[in-house]
Amino acid sequence: MKKNFSIFQLLLWFFMIVLIVGVIATGIVMNTTLRSVEKQLPGKLLAELNDLSLVLENLSDVVSNARIAKDMPNSDNLNLLRKKVEPVYNGIVKLRESYVIDNMVQASAFHAVVAPAIADLQIWLSEGVSGLGPENKTTAIIIFLRIYEAYQKARMLNLDSRIRAQTILEEQQKRLGHFLFNANLLFVLAIFITFGMVYLLIRQYILQLRESEAQSELRDQRDLLNSLFENVSMGITVWDQKGSLLFSNRSFTEITGYSKPDIKTSKDWFLKAYPDQKYRNQVLDEWKELAYKKETIHQFKVACKNNEVKDIEFRSAFLNDGRALVTMTDITWRIQAEKEKINAQKFAANQSKQALVGRVAGKMAHDFNNILGIIMGNTELALWDCKEEETRKTLELVFEQTIRGKNLTKNLVAFAKDQEPKQEFFRINEKIDLVINLLRKDLEGIEIIKEYKTGVPELLADPGMIEHAFVNLIQNSIHAISMNEYSRIIVRTYCSDENICFEVEDNGCGIPEEHLENIYEPSFTLKGTRDVTGSYKTGIKGTGYGMANIKKYIEQHKGNLSVESEFGSGTKFTIRLPVIKKELTKEEKTEIQNTKLQFKKDILIVEDEQAISDVQYRILTQDPCNHKVGIANTGQVAIDLFGRNKYDLISLDYILPGGINGMDVYNHIRETNKTIPILFLSGNIEFLESIKELKQKDANVDHLSKPCQNKDYVNSINKLIVESLV
Repeated sequence: MKKNFSIFQLLLWFFMIVLIVGVIATGIVMNTTLRSVEKQLPGKLLAELNDLSLVLENLSDVVSNARIAKDMPNSDNLNLLRKKVEPVYNGIVKLRESYVIDNMVQASAFHAVVAPAIADLQIWLSEGVSGLGPENKTTAIIIFLRIYEAYQKARMLNLDSRIRAQTILEEQQKRLGHFLFNANLLFVLAIFITFGMVYLLIRQYILQLRESEAQSELRDQRDLLNSLFENVSMGITVWDQKGSLLFSNRSFTEITGYSKPDIKTSKDWFLKAYPDQKYRNQVLDEWKELAYKKETIHQFKVACKNNEVKDIEFRSAFLNDGRALVTMTDITWRIQAEKEKINAQKFAANQSKQALVGRVAGKMAHDFNNILGIIMGNTELALWDCKEEETRKTLELVFEQTIRGKNLTKNLVAFAKDQEPKQEFFRINEKIDLVINLLRKDLEGIEIIKEYKTGVPELLADPGMIEHAFVNLIQNSIHAISMNEYSRIIVRTYCSDENICFEVEDNGCGIPEEHLENIYEPSFTLKGTRDVTGSYKTGIKGTGYGMANIKKYIEQHKGNLSVESEFGSGTKFTIRLPVIKKELTKEEKTEIQNTKLQFKKDILIVEDEQAISDVQYRILTQDPCNHKVGIANTGQVAIDLFGRNKYDLISLDYILPGGINGMDVYNHIRETNKTIPILFLSGNIEFLESIKELKQKDANVDHLSKPCQNKDYVNSINKLIVESLV
């Protein structure tokens, strides 16, 4: 792994190199200098000895001439002596300047002996001695004796100097040898220490490099672990022994909405995740019960930060250091899937029962209604001619029971029949007024309060189904207030959250709480023989299919049905149906424009309901889509148009008149074109069961249930076209 040098390390290496070079250079210079000193010392000693010998030799000439002058003191010998004294004098002066201060042998002593004698000699040769002239015999003898004495001492000093020089040379060589040995030893030690430091520095660098590599590997593993923790879909938390939250990953926040600042301790978690104290205590008890197990699995409902309640599966494990690792998985979808599976199984069972009832009802309805018609007709004729009161009462009872039988057959067939809503736009208030007018005889003596809010748009729905649902609700209210002295029914209509809402509220007997979940079950009723509370007037009976039919109708329209009831006080049913506008709103157009919109395409709409096809045509041909649209109201027309024109997408209804349904049209199209996008629109139960398998086989098919929002319709078309172009 590449290692980047820091400035400090570069400077350290630089100084180490300088130190090594300095030590080597110092050793070399020192050895050279010592060798030079060792070589220069003998020369210096020899030069000093040579100068001494030269002076001594000149002094010997002076002694010889002094002896001659002593024997023959005349001017010639004295002049010759004077000449001989001059070189000695010059030699003494040179000796004094060169060696007297820093002498290695006897130069100083030699100068001290010879210099005074030469000085005396020069004076005596010039002036004489004690009044005696230079040429006097006595003066010559004194001069000879003075110089001879000095010569003898100088000769001894010269001899001693040679001996001493030899000793100095030997001692100096010995000292230089010791010094040179010690210096070389120190040099070698310095080299060893320097290379030792270099080795330690290199060793330290290698260790630092290995440590850096280990830290880098550890950092990579930590980053990998953190990346796994952060990107895994499972929420992960780590808690210490005191219950403090040490770590939480991103999925924990995505699942619960809580971040680390929100949850600092386990106390914060339990208070926020389980706001209901009773449920919180239950959760705490379960955690405590399983706390000492090495690994545990829990499943609780958790209140998220956005107030959404999720089903979460917890898995906990205790680490060796006492910390707890808790993972969480959002299993809301799984719980929901299980509920949907159960509901689907119930639905399938109900469908089987309905299919059976439908088959039986279909076979019996015609004949049974014919029988009822004969009984009803003859009973009416008999009533016209009957004069006896008792017989008339009997005939009226027969007539009422035939009416009840007719309604029972009608509800039974409506419940069992799989009928797709025939949708059109209408005013809900007008439909309610129509139903109230139809039931005006049954509503006699009952106060009807209408609370219609203004601004309620037209409803796109099956008028017959909505009318039938409202008739059943009003009849149920009439039955519920049958025992009241003062009876009241309130009908409300309003618009809320893109829904058209209408309510039917009465002040009747209400529904016991334990039965509220059962009122939508087929054949369930609290009237007649099942009226154990005496809440209904004698003679009022129920078929058990009214509320089941209402729920079925509303769900087919993607609506919602809810009930609020208090036994003995009254009941309120609320129906919410989605608002389907005749064209896209400004907000929907803006939202669609922000997508990757496909426009100016050729689209074929296959729809037998003109109210629906008109809306589809309007939203597809106007901004922002601007498609070119053709319309077919039957399967045969759709096949003919497809054979004559080229289209980019087919919008196809399943239930069509004329013997050719939507699946027949689809199969015909796929015989010649395998890739053209096809969007099915249907709420038919039989089709809904088959569309899933069809979508798995054909990637260019999608489905929307009726009724659908306009923007969902446009987005589905746009999505199919985009996917077909990839």
